Amino acid sequence: MNHCLRALLAVLAIAALSGYASNQGQSAQGMNAAAQAAPKDSDAKCRAFGAEPGSELYTRCRARLDGI
Repeated sequence: MNHCLRALLAVLAIAALSGYASNQGQSAQGMNAAAQAAPKDSDAKCRAFGAEPGSELYTRCRARLDGI
């Protein structure tokens, strides 16, 4: 009986850990996509305010939106 219980616990632990690892990979991919989209969003917002890239207004706008 003790041997069966250990085997069952081992299978459950492996299943839980594989699900956790899979979920971590998806989270990292989601964060990567968000990080890549942020500069494009900031650029579009600053341009919508009339700020041209290279201008002081654009630089301040991007710094504020990007949290620099």
